Order: sequence, then structure tokens, then C-alpha cells
Amino acid sequence: MLVSFNWLKQFVNLPDSVTAEEVAHKLTMSSVEVEGVKKMGESLNGIIVGKVKKVDKHPDADRLKVCVVYDGQNDLQVVCGGSNVKEGMLCAFAPIGTKVCWHGEGEPVVLEKTKIRGVESYGMICQSTEIGLGEMFPLKDEKEIFNLSAVAGAKVGSPVAEVLKLDDAVFEIDNKSMTNRPDLWGHYGLAREVAALYNKKLVEYNPPEISARGGSAFGGKEGKEIKIKIKVEDKKLCPRYMAVAIAGIEIKSSPDWLQKKLFAVGLRPINNIVDITDYVMYELGQPMHVFDYSKLVAYNSKLTNISVRRASAGEVIKTLDGGEHKLDELDLVIANREKAIALAGVMGGDNSEINNETKTIIFESANFEPVGVRRTALRLGLRSDSSARFEKSLDPNNCELALRRAVQITLELCPQAKVVSNVADESNFSLPTGPIELNWQFLWRKVGMELDKKIVIKILNSLGFTIKEKKEDMLVT
Repeated sequence: MLVSFNWLKQFVNLPDSVTAEEVAHKLTMSSVEVEGVKKMGESLNGIIVGKVKKVDKHPDADRLKVCVVYDGQNDLQVVCGGSNVKEGMLCAFAPIGTKVCWHGEGEPVVLEKTKIRGVESYGMICQSTEIGLGEMFPLKDEKEIFNLSAVAGAKVGSPVAEVLKLDDAVFEIDNKSMTNRPDLWGHYGLAREVAALYNKKLVEYNPPEISARGGSAFGGKEGKEIKIKIKVEDKKLCPRYMAVAIAGIEIKSSPDWLQKKLFAVGLRPINNIVDITDYVMYELGQPMHVFDYSKLVAYNSKLTNISVRRASAGEVIKTLDGGEHKLDELDLVIANREKAIALAGVMGGDNSEINNETKTIIFESANFEPVGVRRTALRLGLRSDSSARFEKSLDPNNCELALRRAVQITLELCPQAKVVSNVADESNFSLPTGPIELNWQFLWRKVGMELDKKIVIKILNSLGFTIKEKKEDMLVT
């Protein structure tokens, strides 16, 4: 799993002197195995913002131009074949001595002074693909250069990594090292560990409660335009299922901050609504799904019936990846009155997928039994980020937090949107929280040393446990 250092720091106020490498080492020694730390802007070393001051035709090549680029100190002659290069634009400029990938292919090479069709060139006006930003800023055509003119704060001579705020460090964590720790499959859970390691307060994860106005009391002033009714047929396989509808949705690209968060953890942004579900999953560790409301209900109906049931033998579902899968009676599906619309905990169906025309959505936040999810994912060859987390046995309490967080971000990104349904919550779980009676002698024997009682209690408190001392024991809740 990839983890963003900047994202962790949103929940823990670490001193500026604490480096990503130091945190990675502490996590490895205490909680999970960090296999490596990668700086996001590594491919941008030496790449700066340049200003194109002059553009002339190349005397000996129709498709090339001879440009004058100001790097903040000097005017430099650069031969460029960019289709969109023009006077006055800000560009990503690679001076002599920096590394680029020619045309976005192969290994990086060091730029040298060169002659191109008889004209000397002192550096390179870069495409996004040539400096490792192709996924973040895809080319509109194969000759397009990276235009930084519209980027806020872009100043000539500034490092491009700084201008684009690509100052993050990314931890690569070995998944096997946290198989028994489902709470660590999101940034907030890992931030709890970091807060305990550095004796810092963890920022509370408490999104606004849901109402038609986006605030107020959870379960209070909910929307009335749509009624969502949930029926869970097998409560063991689905301990909790929550859903809410939001209208006034505009499907568009996510804002820069959201896209960068997803890029940091290895995800490709799709659109604002799908990106929100991915964001919440990587933040809290709780998978979510989103349905196009219009594809779930009968014509002109205000009632949305969602059932969580076992599949019928031979039932077929086409999933979001385009695959068609034949199900058996051990598979769990989400369905409306007519058909299955998702494989529970694994992947959504293409018959309920949102698209650019979607105006009303239904968010799903649910908890599924881990063995069933794993069995279905393995049998169908459909391992996903969602199934990987559900397989570890998640806390059903997180369903509500995730739903609230998704609604919060949606209302921020779509100002015209509003909650238009009840908050449906089919809840059938009970989680014993103790107290666990822990004997001091037992603890010391297992740890291998006699730890100070105050230190033990302090560590447990920092991780969210409450302690009550009782002679030779402590009661841990």
C-alpha cells in the first residue's frame, strides 16, 4: 500500500524537523514494514519555470521553432517542436545538466548543449511526459508542451516541483505486515500510530452529520424527495448497510488537491464523484461505492429498494471492468427489484455506473463478512482495493464516518448538490469492546522486560484505549 506523508500530517501535527525517512523507520520498528520512501518530485530535479519570450520559425525545419526562454537570470536559445508554444507562456524548462525522458520514453538522459538542424539549443521546453508527469497532466496531442501559465504562483525560475506542490514523500508499505491490522489500511489509522510514536494528539475524525442542508443532526433534517429502503437478507454476510441520495451532481474532473492525493497513492483520477469514494477509502480505510440513481429505480418512482442478497445459481453480472461473471449461491450481491447491481465488497456492476449525464447519485457505505468477500474475489479473479480491505474484517462503525465524509466532500465540490433522501441504515452488529483484563506480570513476561506502568498506560491511551487499574491487573477497554 502507498501512503502519503503529507496526508498523514493532516491528522498529526509533527515538527518540521521530522522527516519522512524518520517516520518510516519508526513505523517499521513498531507497526508495519515500510519497504521504501519515494519523493514525488524526484523526476523534476532541476526543472524550473521558464518564460517563452520569443518564437521564430526554424530556418531549416518546418515543424521546429527557435525560441528564447528566460530562466529567471538569462535568456537562452532553445529549439522546440511544441505545437502550442507561444510568446509569453510559462513552460517547464530543463536547463543543460538536468535529466529528461526523450518524448516520454526510455530512461532519463542528461541534457547537453546540442545543435538541432544547425541551430544551437541550450536546454529543453518539456512535455509533461518527458518529466514524469504524463499521468497527472496527459497530453492533448503528441506535440503539446506543458503549459504552466494558468498555475497559481508559477514564477519564472521557481522549481516546477515547488510550483505544483509535489513536495510529498510516499511510503511503500508491505501489505503482509498489516494483514492482522485492518485499522491500518487507511491514512487515519496509520496517523494514529504516528501520533502515539511521537506523543502527539491525533486530530479527531468527525465529518459533519448528514442533513438536507449538509449539516445539522444525523438522521434529523434529511431529504424527502427520495425514499431509500434497504433489505438485508443475510445479516451475517452484511452486518451493516448504509445509503443516501444526493441530487444536483455535476460530473467533472476533480480539483487539483484531490487529484494529487490520489496520484500520490498510485490511483488514476476518474471524475469528482468516483474520486471521492477512492479518497475516503484511502483516508479512513472504509471502501465505498456510488450508483447512478436513475438506473436503480422504476420510472417516476420516489422509492428506491436496495436488497443485499445471495446470488441465484447461474446469475450473471457484468462488472465495471467489462467482465461478465457467472455467480453461485455463495456470492453476495447488491440488487434492486430487477437485477444485481454490484458484487458486495468486490466491484460494482456496469448497469448502475455513473457517467457524465448522472445528476443524482446514491452513496453506499457498508460492511461485509470477510470470508465471503475473499471467496468471491478469488473465484472470479476480481481482487480489488475494496475486497483487499473487506477481507481483513473492518469495523462496521466506520460505515457512518465514511458516508458523512463522502457527503461532506461532495457538497463542497458540487455547490448546487443537496441531500434528497433519508439516511438508510440497516445495522445488525455488536462489537464487544471489553474491558480486557490484562495482568502486569503476564505483560512483562511476554514483552521481555518490566516496562514502567505509566509508560504502558500512556501508550495505550494514545492509541485510543481507556485504562482502569486494578491491583495486579489493568482493565483495557
